[in-house]
Amino acid sequence: MGRLSLKDSSVSFDLLLDALGALKRAGLDDEDEGRIWCLDWIWTFEDPDANTDAKARVAKSSLRRMKSIANVLASVSTSLENTIDLVAEQSLDIVRTSGLSSLPDDILARVFELYYEDYRNVVGECSHYSRGRSFPTSSILTQVNRGFRRIALHIPALWECIPGKTRHAKEMIGCIKERCQNPIIFLDYDFFKKKDILSGADLLRILPPASRWKGLDVSYGRETCGREFFEDIFAISGGTLDGLLDLRISHKGYLWRNNDNDGRDLSTNLSDSDASLLAQWSLPKLKRLFLMDVIPSKMNCPNLTECRVNLGVHDVAWNIRALKELFRCTPHLESLSFSFDSASSTEMGADDPMVIDLDEPVKLARLSSLAIHVGGMTEGAFLKAVMDSLDVSSASSLKISLRYETDTPASLEFYTTEWLTVIFNVALDRRRSFPNVKDFRLSLYEDRDEYLLPYAHLTRAIPQVRNIVFNVPGCREPPFREFFKHFGDLRSVRLVGCNSFSGGSLLDGLERLDRQKLEQIERFEIEGCQDIFEHKRWLEKWLGGKLVWKA
Repeated sequence: MGRLSLKDSSVSFDLLLDALGALKRAGLDDEDEGRIWCLDWIWTFEDPDANTDAKARVAKSSLRRMKSIANVLASVSTSLENTIDLVAEQSLDIVRTSGLSSLPDDILARVFELYYEDYRNVVGECSHYSRGRSFPTSSILTQVNRGFRRIALHIPALWECIPGKTRHAKEMIGCIKERCQNPIIFLDYDFFKKKDILSGADLLRILPPASRWKGLDVSYGRETCGREFFEDIFAISGGTLDGLLDLRISHKGYLWRNNDNDGRDLSTNLSDSDASLLAQWSLPKLKRLFLMDVIPSKMNCPNLTECRVNLGVHDVAWNIRALKELFRCTPHLESLSFSFDSASSTEMGADDPMVIDLDEPVKLARLSSLAIHVGGMTEGAFLKAVMDSLDVSSASSLKISLRYETDTPASLEFYTTEWLTVIFNVALDRRRSFPNVKDFRLSLYEDRDEYLLPYAHLTRAIPQVRNIVFNVPGCREPPFREFFKHFGDLRSVRLVGCNSFSGGSLLDGLERLDRQKLEQIERFEIEGCQDIFEHKRWLEKWLGGKLVWKA
């Protein structure tokens, strides 16, 4: 419709107001619509004496008037909608705050705690540059309104993180000490080298006593910074950290090369003096340990239950013997996670003392969960040496994820095949068994041309598996017939992003599966596997309601 002139708009507004008045008086009765909007047409149409020309003339006039009113209504509606959007946008935070503020204090306190726990978990997985930045978040909550401030100031969890990477450490620590008795300490020793910044030793002196720390997260890159850290902690605590539950040590620089390696370049990324100080720490309550690019050979943490080891410095020959010695100190370990990125070790011959030492693996008798992430150009020999150093046969959960970044499919297939081979084989004629694994997941983070993974290693390595997840884009289908044959306790299968699975092997396996084993399967989930879709009808025939299909 065309834009109305000012004169026409004024007339149309008057007509609209008259019509709205009549509509209001009629009580919004739909039966009177015609008499409200086009009374002249109703009269003319019902007049037996009106000729055709008169009716046509009145009809055109009525339509022109109603369209003009409709244009005015459209303009009014657009203006109103724009204003609604404006007010909604401007008041969104105010309304949310008002609604949240009206909640009972106990519920609001729990909302804050859940929010903070989620934030802390996310930040905990971030790089060393982001960790420990929870104080500003807690401070913001206290600035919303008086109610928020009153509640937030009385929730210790909101104030448990003490960040060392700030120029306002004194002010923050003074505020936090009043509100949390058992803090988590975040230290970046490289940061302490900047001008006008407290030294690490000075910062530690104004912290709560080390015996009250619940967590310690430290990062450093320079060798001198690492030395200062271990010396400062020992000086302030005497090596006694009785309350510590979480410890995270992250090296964020390059490799430190030891001079006392007898000609072999084996590294722990810790100097002898640092390793000695760390070994003297008393950590009787420590439950969780994270190590990034450092390998202490000895720690006093007898009750450790969870350990994560990330080795990602390239062109480094890691000291696997030291890693093995570390796990001699963890008899109660339940969860172990390895992440290797282009990790390597020295070439070891059969007469090498390291090989002899690794012949007897450390048994982790209480281990229930094992996760292995291998990436970059990690050497198969390194991965094999790590696996050979430990007896992880008690694990009930095994997760393997592989990532090799290359434009050469042949290299991708070579590395992934080698990695899986050494994980599941001690030697060419000797398999590595995981007899207690019930939950297994295999993930591949590269989608290349089709190739076949060495699935045969799985069939005898995890005989008691119940739940299997495959997320292997670009890989051909496994022999499901063999899987169903060897996995006698199988309960659920989940295929995610397996875009090169054709479905033929799966159908063949299901068709040959006896009724008892078929009934034993409780759930079969398929997600993002386009080529299997054409077999959906047949899969529903065999699996019925057990089949869960996701696009």
